[in-house]
Amino acid sequence: MQQEEEQYSCLEEFFIDSCRFGDYEDAIGCFEDNVDLFWIDINQNNCIHMVSANGHLLILEQIISYSHKKNIDLQKLINHQNQYGCTPLHWAVLNNQLAIITILLQNGADVTIKNLNGLTCIDEAFQLDKAEVIELLSKNISLTEDQQQSFQEAPDVTEKDEEDQVE
Repeated sequence: MQQEEEQYSCLEEFFIDSCRFGDYEDAIGCFEDNVDLFWIDINQNNCIHMVSANGHLLILEQIISYSHKKNIDLQKLINHQNQYGCTPLHWAVLNNQLAIITILLQNGADVTIKNLNGLTCIDEAFQLDKAEVIELLSKNISLTEDQQQSFQEAPDVTEKDEEDQVE
């Protein structure tokens, strides 16, 4: 790890990349070196943005465990907005990371936060027609009347898949 880490300006920069690329062992090594979880990259993304966008569930679980062990405000990390106003939950939604979305919600992700486009994570899911994400989020939040109607009018994902199958 030392040789790889030397190409970075600091441990935290190395850690962010470990989170981005899913390098579990490198991330664990950073915890052992007392990495600062609140460090952000040039785009104001933190470590949870990276694991959320890329679906690295095991690293997210370790970040949560580490934050509890070190008495770190996990909700502040989870609800941090990057330069576009997106939280890790926005990124998980945009990238269909259902397991990540579940963990973020269980750990205090705020579904009411809007990005710079004025969109919450559920708004993003509706705009991108992400039926599975909408279904998951709707179990955890109250949909507006318009959203409920859109969701009820949307074709069932399984029906569409069955229609698309070639015999």
